[in-house]
Amino acid sequence: MIPVGNYPILWHIMKYYSLFGHREFILCLGHQGKAIKDFFLNYEINTTDFFTYAWQKDSIIIHNKIEEQNWTITFAETGEENNDRR
Repeated sequence: MIPVGNYPILWHIMKYYSLFGHREFILCLGHQGKAIKDFFLNYEINTTDFFTYAWQKDSIIIHNKIEEQNWTITFAETGEENNDRR
């Protein structure tokens, strides 16, 4: 999840592929899997303007549309042990 500007390098790679029509992504998670999930699960809130009543997550109203909303992402949990470098 190394940042390049305001977004992780993974997002930049996916954004580049989307410019060529790719909209479906499969991310094989292991190392930093939780951080990757958290980034995408909270993506809209962290990258757009929104309105909400304090502490009422179900009252969120997003003010601007994100281009990436047509991406589909499958998160494949491969496990932390698959990144063991012996």
